[in-house]
Amino acid sequence: MTVTQYVGGAEPARCGKKGAVAVRWPIVKSTRDQPIMTADVVDDGGSVFGGGVVLFAGGVDFENLARRGPPAKGKKAAADGVSEERAQFYQDLLSPHRLASLSEVVVRFIASGPAASHLFAVDINGDAYAWGRNLEGQLGLGDRVQRNQPTKVPDIHNVVSVSCGRAHTSFVLADGTAMSCGDNKFGQLGTGSDVDQVATPVRIALSKAVKMVACGADFTMWLSQEGNLYAAGSGENGALGDGSTHTFNTKSSSIKMEIEAQPRPRHVPGIPKDSVVNVACGINHTICLTDDGSVYSWGCGDYGRLGHEVQRDELRPRQIGTFTSNRAVPVDAVMACGGTCSIISSQHGIYWWGKVKPSGDAMMTPTMCYDLRGWELRSLSAGKATFGVAAESSCILWGNATHGELAGGPYGRKTSASPAKCSPLEGLITQQVVCGNGFTAFLMDTSHAKTSETVDGFAVYEAPAQDPFAASPPSPTKPKAKPSRKPGKRKRGSD
Repeated sequence: MTVTQYVGGAEPARCGKKGAVAVRWPIVKSTRDQPIMTADVVDDGGSVFGGGVVLFAGGVDFENLARRGPPAKGKKAAADGVSEERAQFYQDLLSPHRLASLSEVVVRFIASGPAASHLFAVDINGDAYAWGRNLEGQLGLGDRVQRNQPTKVPDIHNVVSVSCGRAHTSFVLADGTAMSCGDNKFGQLGTGSDVDQVATPVRIALSKAVKMVACGADFTMWLSQEGNLYAAGSGENGALGDGSTHTFNTKSSSIKMEIEAQPRPRHVPGIPKDSVVNVACGINHTICLTDDGSVYSWGCGDYGRLGHEVQRDELRPRQIGTFTSNRAVPVDAVMACGGTCSIISSQHGIYWWGKVKPSGDAMMTPTMCYDLRGWELRSLSAGKATFGVAAESSCILWGNATHGELAGGPYGRKTSASPAKCSPLEGLITQQVVCGNGFTAFLMDTSHAKTSETVDGFAVYEAPAQDPFAASPPSPTKPKAKPSRKPGKRKRGSD
């Protein structure tokens, strides 16, 4: 394995701008009979983005990224079951690196999720490349072997939307077909089946044509072409929006609450029919945008992430009072949900609520983000504890990073309470930024000469395609049928 750290600049500059807010919406508007093309991103000149190069920063030991806290070293690593040799081999990438296996691939968009330790790149032909944690088959490669480098997913093409949960993935194809793979303990694949896991993408049990998908940690939301939402998976904290937590007591003489799987996609009630134009999922909450500019939220209400002034779970979609009348949100707004927060753009600027910084109090209602005032946005992403914005010729990052997710180089900030420019990418065109659980990925627009020339000089990350420390590669096993009411345990409100 070759890892050469790029020595970035010193501390990133604060990114606030004075003047009026100007936001460039990146998603091409869609009609009711045409799916949202996640790949159709508009560049600065107003033309459709033709693809670019992926850069990656953060943790590369994907199997252990889900562990809480900073990466273990020395005796602590051994105590956690991580050998010193493994810790030395899988060193965090503290600055953006190119990926060897994508050197000849022109990428149209990238995707992950706030709870995910895996991610995808989709090329200009609609083929998907997967890498990261794969213990439940979430990469869709037919096995449960970790991939250190992007690997092409077979038998799935024309991908227009991808989203990743904690250990599952869902895809949408250009013809409106939706497919899923990975962990299915709570029915989050939406296949209608009660098997524990599926290592290759299978079609979901929904007859409606789908145009986009968003995954929470253990649930999934599909947006139909008609403009309705369908949900499957864990209903903990009301995440499915159907009025129930789907929990039950398994003990007759004491209280032991567990979660009942919901494997078949069901319509999310409480939202005007045929009106939803966008949806985003956090670890255990969801927000959606309707065609009249209204925003609805439901699920876990801790830290005020739902925007309703109180820390209370909502079992059904509830309209956020801030975004009404003259504060209605444009239908092509950019929106994202992280581990404990929500963020959305409007004609007035960027609003955020919940816990959006590693320090300070949480915000119970949507509040104007003056740190990002005046920027023209292309992309917005929220990870478990880190956040990213692609705007103009800057990439802006902040949050609590434990694996180098802020990509500032060995001398850059490890944690940033406020949005700050990423020094190694300053002056370059970042088309998209994606924050996952322990890493950040960037899609660079190499049609710009300066960006192309600079990116070519970045270090290349090379590693064996599979984990060399695996005792024996897990072979695909036949899915195990589980009792119809077999639940999965999850602590309430866990992030």
